[in-house]
Amino acid sequence: MQDRLQWWRDAKFGMMIHWGVYSQLGGEWKGQRMSYIGEWVMSRFRIPIKEYEQVAKTFDIADFDAKGLVRLAKQAGMGYIIYTAKHHDGFAMYHSQVDDYNVTNYTPSHRDPLRELADACKEEGVKLCLYYSQALDWHEKDAGGSHLPGNRGMSWGNGWDFPNQEEKVFHRYFEKKVKPQMRELLTQYGEISLVWFDTPATISPEECRELYNLVKELQPDCIMNSRLGHGMGDYRSLGDNAIPAGKLAGNWESVTTLNDTWGYKHFDHNWKDSKIIIGTLANLVSKNINYVVNLGPDGRGNTPTPSIKILGEVGKWVDINREAIFGTDCSPFPYDLSWGYVTKDEKHLYFILKDASASTISVDGIMTPAQKVEVLGSALSCNYTQQLPDCNNPGHLEIVLPQELSEMTYPVLKLTFDTPVAVNPSLLQQPDGSILLPAIAADIHNVEQPLIEKDTGHAGTDAVVQKVTNRIEIAPLGCTINWLDPQNYVSWDFMVYQGGDYQIDLSTSAVRHSNPWKGGHQISLRFDDGMPVKTTVQADVYDQGAYSAYYQSAITHCGTVSLQPGKHRLILSAEQIENNDNIGLAVLTVQLYRP
Repeated sequence: MQDRLQWWRDAKFGMMIHWGVYSQLGGEWKGQRMSYIGEWVMSRFRIPIKEYEQVAKTFDIADFDAKGLVRLAKQAGMGYIIYTAKHHDGFAMYHSQVDDYNVTNYTPSHRDPLRELADACKEEGVKLCLYYSQALDWHEKDAGGSHLPGNRGMSWGNGWDFPNQEEKVFHRYFEKKVKPQMRELLTQYGEISLVWFDTPATISPEECRELYNLVKELQPDCIMNSRLGHGMGDYRSLGDNAIPAGKLAGNWESVTTLNDTWGYKHFDHNWKDSKIIIGTLANLVSKNINYVVNLGPDGRGNTPTPSIKILGEVGKWVDINREAIFGTDCSPFPYDLSWGYVTKDEKHLYFILKDASASTISVDGIMTPAQKVEVLGSALSCNYTQQLPDCNNPGHLEIVLPQELSEMTYPVLKLTFDTPVAVNPSLLQQPDGSILLPAIAADIHNVEQPLIEKDTGHAGTDAVVQKVTNRIEIAPLGCTINWLDPQNYVSWDFMVYQGGDYQIDLSTSAVRHSNPWKGGHQISLRFDDGMPVKTTVQADVYDQGAYSAYYQSAITHCGTVSLQPGKHRLILSAEQIENNDNIGLAVLTVQLYRP
């Protein structure tokens, strides 16, 4: 049977395009600027449909260049493009015969940008994919979301034009607009490789299944993301701008912005440096996660100049280091390494260095003898020494870095092995003396008790009201969730090779998108059978190296512990857990390091 996801796994890197009537407003309405993402401007200012329609009539896309946009994506190393066919404002960004409220019929240019994009993608060999908001539609009375708790003070549904919730019949909207538009999108634009659904809100499990089956009927090879709703979809989408603290099993994707918005805001100049995008690409690929970067054209269809510059620089790096990203698997190590990221194939490891200014880098746990170490994109090779594992050490590799690497952005070392490379899967102390214990590698201990489940009243990224239970789980973000019961605990087994005193740092996370970090929990860290180290979770340092800026994290300095060489167990428990809006104790990592 054909694996429909294989092209997606191989692609690893894609582009998302948020573009619509909201781009014409650029995040501003009647002299007021919005602090939130630009595509939500209609809901933020509760713009009446009649007024928003007048904006649509001025939405002149004269400068849109589909070929240039596809070439930009391809040159950056991206294998697929996700185009916004309809966002929450209900405006179709293609020539829809189902609804006259579309870019071809309503705007001065009378063009079909999706047709142009489909032709350009086919010409360049880039996969065409579509974003479609299947439940939210602020142009339609019967669309969903109005009953959900607010999103930053905004309504998920249009409650300003249509305040009477009892008059709304979602299934009527689903039959009238969603299914017919999906049918025309999947029959009029050639091959569609992926449909990226968003915010399921009011949609029922039966309607999700019907939509899934409709897509498969019309294009059997088309895949769908998990934001279709109710556990359906072919792969899982993380929360917006979420970058996990560890490897994820299965098929995952992270979508992120180039500045602070998805849809164009003319005053948002907080652009990420290309080094951040390159580092995030390496980080996510090392964790078995596809990376999608958003681009938001302006109201005339121009790609913002900083976006072009950033993606151009990313493309230059990808050209040089392509083999470290494409055709590779995720890191074989069970933790992050301080100096960078790791990918692999059968007989190679690729070390993607965050900072090459040091004279050497070291790593423990490699069990196979290396044959050579080269630098991708150059004639440089590296001297190295390697000690294979024995009863006294885990296998030590030290690489001497050429001075020339210090001037390079994320240089990549290619390690070649004669036989399939093997890495110790245990949690090991690293050569710098540090020991990283990620929550994603912890053993979870839920005390036997009846399962209790309740709604939080909070709508998550998928616009579904989240539930909390009395049993610890690991969230895809890589932190513990539902740790609300002090009877439960987590533990790690790890190896120490250098005896002595160690500082203990605990990293905890905010769990919800853009909500502030909260602490106050009373915790206990017990190493083996020794006396516990007790402390209060507090923000001694807000973590500037947080896994995602949208999910704030903080470090608590917990104290010290003395450890002898050998195998150890850490049990992390809680004596008191602050509810913190049903979030509880959200642990990312425990790190031990030599003072």
